[in-house]
Amino acid sequence: MNPLLKEKLRVEIFGKLYELDPGNLTPLEANQLAAYVDAKMKEISEKLGLADTQKIAVLAALNIAFEMGAKNKSGAGEMSPQDETKMKGLVESLEKALAQPPPPGPQEKLAGAPGVGGAAGGARSPPPGAPQKIGGGPRGGRGGGFCFRGRGTLEMTGDLFSQTETPTGTNVPLAARLAPRDWGEFVGQGDLVAEGSLLRRAVDADRLRSAIFFGPPGCGKTALARLVATKTQAHVEQTNAVTIGIPDIRKILAASGERKRSRGLRTLLILDEIHHFNRTQQDALLPDVERGLITLIGLTTENPFFYVNAALISRSTVYEFKPLAPSDLTGLVRRALSDPERGFGQKKVRLEPEAELHLLRMSDGDARRVLNALELAVLTTEETGGEIHITLPVAEASTQRRALRYDKSGDEHYDTISAFIKSLRGSDPDAALYWMAKMLAAGEDPRFVARRLLICASEDVGNADPRAILIANAVFETVEKVGMPEARIPLAQAAVYIATAPKSNSSYVAINKALAEVERGPRREVPNHLKDASRDQESLGHGKDYKYAHDFPGHFTPQEYMPKWVRFWEPGELGDEKRLKDRYESLWPERFPKKSDSK
Repeated sequence: MNPLLKEKLRVEIFGKLYELDPGNLTPLEANQLAAYVDAKMKEISEKLGLADTQKIAVLAALNIAFEMGAKNKSGAGEMSPQDETKMKGLVESLEKALAQPPPPGPQEKLAGAPGVGGAAGGARSPPPGAPQKIGGGPRGGRGGGFCFRGRGTLEMTGDLFSQTETPTGTNVPLAARLAPRDWGEFVGQGDLVAEGSLLRRAVDADRLRSAIFFGPPGCGKTALARLVATKTQAHVEQTNAVTIGIPDIRKILAASGERKRSRGLRTLLILDEIHHFNRTQQDALLPDVERGLITLIGLTTENPFFYVNAALISRSTVYEFKPLAPSDLTGLVRRALSDPERGFGQKKVRLEPEAELHLLRMSDGDARRVLNALELAVLTTEETGGEIHITLPVAEASTQRRALRYDKSGDEHYDTISAFIKSLRGSDPDAALYWMAKMLAAGEDPRFVARRLLICASEDVGNADPRAILIANAVFETVEKVGMPEARIPLAQAAVYIATAPKSNSSYVAINKALAEVERGPRREVPNHLKDASRDQESLGHGKDYKYAHDFPGHFTPQEYMPKWVRFWEPGELGDEKRLKDRYESLWPERFPKKSDSK
């Protein structure tokens, strides 16, 4: 029989089974679905060559399951002792029937029948490739649903985690094949998942509350979420914020509520790229997260304090993931080369130390990136003498250019520009050049960098070297005229000049003090002699007694310019600003009385 047809039939029947929950069907619906399953199972049995005993056992198990589901739905009460005995005997006979050797010819043995809910609570493994539910109903009590409680490594299928064995096919990326199946295989984040840590204890006890995992790509956020899903008794759903909207959220929440009411089953919602949710979408989750109807695990590469509502953050625990250390990545690479089932253990691969070092350095703490590069190197290198030899040139070819961790609208953007400005202010031209180079290499708009240089020239250099703002302004105009890549040269010139120039923020501090005085200080009216005299000099006397400075020696004469004078500008002692300070104090000696020597 065509293998594709066999797979189609098998997935079709189990897809129908898991699409509907027998424990929540009306008696009529249960009978209709039982008839459908009966007919379809006969079709599969005939085409796959199942023995009669296997066929009879499977059909009996299905009919009993639907009968129990219909009973519970109609309010007939929980499973009677007679039904329970009957169910246990059925499970035993089913196991014996399926253990019999199959008849010769084309066939496909079913690995087990669905476990039947209720007190009997079977836990049967489904055939490979069959859709599955994660978790299970409450232990004992009602329940005609089909639930599997096997705890394998999770694999994402569509919008749900299918609880299947870790994929090992050659078409599956190495990074996916090496996804951790238990704590021992999880690498990095020692402060979060170390034995005895709060997060690990909560996961092991199935007591984890809503959480947000944030950090750079490839640091273990999704891997940990999948590990949580394998250890919980809750129903697990996983989706991506990019692909769903408010109607999808409402469907998930409605199903969670029904699941909680009918079976007492919690829902774990794993939401990837949560930062793509807008405020309305995030607010839709709030009531159910607050009531504990769903446990939310949000995954994001962005700082949640910028992108996630404060109300949702207050109902969650935020866990920050760090880039993986070289030692973590080294262990991961060694495991990939030695694992015969999921890695390249069946091949003889020799990785040169300098090639390994290059892979680690170019990965930038990203496990997925280092595994993808290693896989490319192994699969594209021909064997020589029965050995795959990964040299430095091969490693360089497999990594190509390093992908910078920089998003022009994300957290990394603000962190990098902050480091750039602080390096300029701290008079470190080399550091300033590095952070500027990172922004330019990542595709940052050079005009944005030039604007920051203009601001820094005024705020942090100021009058200590007035030429800094002139240079920054000239560079800004040059950047607009020439563009990249040549714009990097004048930008570097301005960055070096501003970083090494004498510093003063006195003008910046002074204007902030003046603004505070305007907002909170006493109201001051413009003195009459300073008012405009062009229109009402004769009628109101505006401008009377004003002293025109240029009529006096040195182009200066004392007079009141501000009622209740307050000092805002306190110049420093560096560069040109010291000269300005000395002149200011000489013009207004009464404001700066010299301290007499104490005797």
